[in-house]
Amino acid sequence: MSPVLLIASHHLSSPDKERLTRIFFEDFGVPSFAIYDTGLLALYAAGVLTGIAVDIGYEKTGTSLDIYSLTIDITPVIDGQIVSNGQISVPLGGKHATQHLCNLLQQSPPASATTSQLLPPSEISFDLAEEIKLSHITEITTQATTAQRNRNRLGFSLSSSGESTPLGTPDARDEGVDDIAQIVASGRMSEYFEKKEREKAMRGKKGDAGKDAAPQKPNAELPHNTLTLKSGTSILVGSERFRVAETLMEGITAPREDVVMGLPDAVTLAVELACRGEYAGKRADLWQHMVIVGGGARIKGPPSTHHP
Repeated sequence: MSPVLLIASHHLSSPDKERLTRIFFEDFGVPSFAIYDTGLLALYAAGVLTGIAVDIGYEKTGTSLDIYSLTIDITPVIDGQIVSNGQISVPLGGKHATQHLCNLLQQSPPASATTSQLLPPSEISFDLAEEIKLSHITEITTQATTAQRNRNRLGFSLSSSGESTPLGTPDARDEGVDDIAQIVASGRMSEYFEKKEREKAMRGKKGDAGKDAAPQKPNAELPHNTLTLKSGTSILVGSERFRVAETLMEGITAPREDVVMGLPDAVTLAVELACRGEYAGKRADLWQHMVIVGGGARIKGPPSTHHP
């Protein structure tokens, strides 16, 4: 039996931690057991001991331990220690972003790439919005983040840089990215280098053949882009694909709904709460490093430009 490290949300209470520890020691007989906070290990993985971890969940699912994943969990860490009074959870998640995109698509439907006909309302579903959200054509552009800064007090943009994606769950943007750790562990480094040399030679040949071809515009400069769905259907999606994170950034202020602060305000509040008392001089250090993990970190975007 191997030692066990359990990575859990800070919502896990002390009685629940004790209960889990008893289960692993008494029922499973593990030689050693530890529980660490998700936000703390996210920063460790990025190689920093002081910073802010933002974990963007997807769906609220109650369990016997009352753990909820439809939240944005913000964890300030200073000198390798969690500042618990600065931890904040916002009841927003990836599901809100998908629903917002679905609403936008219903107002401005995508078109069929073959017939140019707009999709009927019956085909614009939550599942379609989820597939578009996780595709390579969805991103947060500089224009989108500028508009969000004008509506919020803090200049903060979601970014896929530094995102944490579990091994074995690649998305479209992971194509061609090698798991170096796995290659080293397998002892196949020589084979790997030979493969890379062959690929480099092939790219050189293709480059010579395509020198006269017109450069392709980046996705952010295209008013519409084509996406082939899992069903095989190709559709044209407009600028709605750049607005997927609006709900996360701006929060919820609609009438007859609970008011929820957006991600920029929540991060600002977490930093202010964490930098009281003995950590009063650590504000700049916290803002220097921010790691965004969870499913929401898979949305592609421009390089982060975070400013306190």
